[in-house]
Amino acid sequence: MQFTTPDMREITISDKSEACDFIKDSCKECNRKYECTGENAAFCNHMKNILVAKYGAAEGCLKESRIRHSMGVANFLFAYAKSHDWSKEETEDLYLTGLLHDIGYIDNPKGTDHGRLGAEILKRNGLNAEICELISCHGRFIENPSRKQALLWLADLCLNRDGDYIGYQKRYESIKERYKNDPERLFQVYRILEYLQIHFSEYR
Repeated sequence: MQFTTPDMREITISDKSEACDFIKDSCKECNRKYECTGENAAFCNHMKNILVAKYGAAEGCLKESRIRHSMGVANFLFAYAKSHDWSKEETEDLYLTGLLHDIGYIDNPKGTDHGRLGAEILKRNGLNAEICELISCHGRFIENPSRKQALLWLADLCLNRDGDYIGYQKRYESIKERYKNDPERLFQVYRILEYLQIHFSEYR
């Protein structure tokens, strides 16, 4: 995956550890701590460059827990792809998808339609169509999902808000409480859960 550094050098990030190290080093360059504290954690300009090249004028924040969750999803997808001998390009794309999948929460703290909104942000800024489609559909059920879509569902439902693996059944219990006043959103998650129970029973 190609990225542009703050001084406009192009680099290729080939694996998870390189990505994490580069993010941390970039943030040091602008004297911003990567491990932000407080209820909200704004993405610094270097983080924006790394993740989405630049996604326009939006200057919103993501909760620190949302960032940790996204990092956990990215790590899960990376580890799964590597252990199942996916190609280097597929592995990098999955990692990036995991990092970006909840970017639609920016300026949208309740997460309403965040998959579609996130995909629109990324599409406007040139991210490839496949990743945008994966992100657009990550919170709603579709028939005959691609294997990447199914894996994004799996990772998103197996990792809690702190980016820790807890399995999709336990995660669903917490989601039920959060979405109790949004029956359509909860129904979509339930349909995804049913799919995972059939195809990924070992991650229950």
